[in-house]
Amino acid sequence: MKKLIFSVLIFSVIFNYSFSQNTFVRWRTFAEVDSLFKAQQRPIFINLYNSAVDSCKQMLSETFANETVAAYLNGYYYAINFDINSKETVRFFNGTEYKPNANGPHSLTAFLAAGNILSPTYVVFNKEGAGATYQGFKTDRQLFPILIYYGEDAYKTSDYDTYFKYYDKVYPTNNASGNLAKFSWI
Repeated sequence: MKKLIFSVLIFSVIFNYSFSQNTFVRWRTFAEVDSLFKAQQRPIFINLYNSAVDSCKQMLSETFANETVAAYLNGYYYAINFDINSKETVRFFNGTEYKPNANGPHSLTAFLAAGNILSPTYVVFNKEGAGATYQGFKTDRQLFPILIYYGEDAYKTSDYDTYFKYYDKVYPTNNASGNLAKFSWI
């Protein structure tokens, strides 16, 4: 009986802890995002990472663990975390099937990174399905301009370079750790 009570107590502590933590990005699979996108269009954020690369580990443990980054991605995007060396076959949104390579990065990685594979790489698809690729380690403050540009449809009224020139005026640097309600391009 003591073991049962102890087990229930441990389970409830773990259960409560896991649900009280909402600082994690809700990473989804390509299949999940495909069906979700058909029901409701949102931008898609794909993190192409290599588990052997320190900057990729740092992005996962720091940038994507940032409470505001995670909340923003979860609220405005469908996010996919994809290992460039994945051994799974993936059906991309257009129906094309991509298979792992025996030696080297997954064939989907090569397609998404346009052959220029650098870890980490991020591919962002806007609501209309047009994609853009960004590469290299990004802090939360460096990633936010990209997230807001697509998450709040700024791409519809401005090219990225013009938008970025005004980003700091609209979103002062200290906003990246502030409340999500402060984020509005329009």
